[in-house]
Amino acid sequence: MYTIFYKEAKLIILGSSILSCGGGLSYKDQMSCLDSLYIKRGIKVIQLNELASLPSDLVYVTASELGPADKPPINKAKIPEMIKLFSKRTGKKIGGILPVEVGQEAIAFDAALQSGLPIINSDLAGLRAVPKASLNGLKMQNVPFTRSPLVVLTATGKVSYIDKNTTLEEDEKQLRQIAEDTKDVIFIVGGLITSKMILKYLNHSSLTITSQIGKSIDSGENFTKKVPLHLVYSTNGKIKKIMKINEVGFSEKQVYIETSFKEDNLCTLTIKNEYMKIVGNNIKFQFPQLITLFSNEKKRGLSASDLEEGMLVEINIFDPLPFWSNYYSNNNLYE
Repeated sequence: MYTIFYKEAKLIILGSSILSCGGGLSYKDQMSCLDSLYIKRGIKVIQLNELASLPSDLVYVTASELGPADKPPINKAKIPEMIKLFSKRTGKKIGGILPVEVGQEAIAFDAALQSGLPIINSDLAGLRAVPKASLNGLKMQNVPFTRSPLVVLTATGKVSYIDKNTTLEEDEKQLRQIAEDTKDVIFIVGGLITSKMILKYLNHSSLTITSQIGKSIDSGENFTKKVPLHLVYSTNGKIKKIMKINEVGFSEKQVYIETSFKEDNLCTLTIKNEYMKIVGNNIKFQFPQLITLFSNEKKRGLSASDLEEGMLVEINIFDPLPFWSNYYSNNNLYE
């Protein structure tokens, strides 16, 4: 294991502002959460090459928030109670926390510090954020998996246990309903993930990669060279207009961006918590491609809640990890 202290945690959050594709938590919310944590003793991280040597009966859980991307994080003082309830109801011993996606690292740090558990140097989504709880790297590789059984914490402090559902879609529906009923973010601990699943299907060191991207941004270098994904398109633009569509459950917007290339001068960016699609006269990129917006003024990636009319942005599009190609044959959600 190695230990993360504040300086590296900050770089990880800076790097994740790129790969979170407008979703996850905003950079400001991640930093607010990080600054509220007591990390003098550091956060323990399990490297992927260490997993095989740990007891095989351990399971790993995700700890994440779900709800509108522009809502602030909720108080998580009940994390130890949630972990204890999960272990009691499932009869499983938890070995650590697997970040659910890039863009929720501060949530995982918080859960690790309050529970005393280490974090896995990987993530469930596959080196990115995802707009739905039912989308993840295991599903894209046809691995039987649900986010349940799980324990849910609402903003009012209510803790409840949810038994294992049959599908991820059932998980999604149940969790979205709770978020909509409370009109706020909910916090979730759950999933029964083994070390073998992580090593075979989620073998990407997300914390290391986002730390390297963060260091590159911090030093003023071309951060795209630190992203281990194919860069397929890059341009600059100015946000001309933002139209809000929905604020409940999903944060939905249409953003019109005037780009520097005449042939696709005006692009439309569709947001459903995450940057889902960008379309111009001669371009069309969409999820699961990674659509990222960067501000040279702020020197960081931009979340959906950061966007303002008149803002100058750098747009970079990356292809996802190879297993995300399965999405095209299995889904047609955002056409």
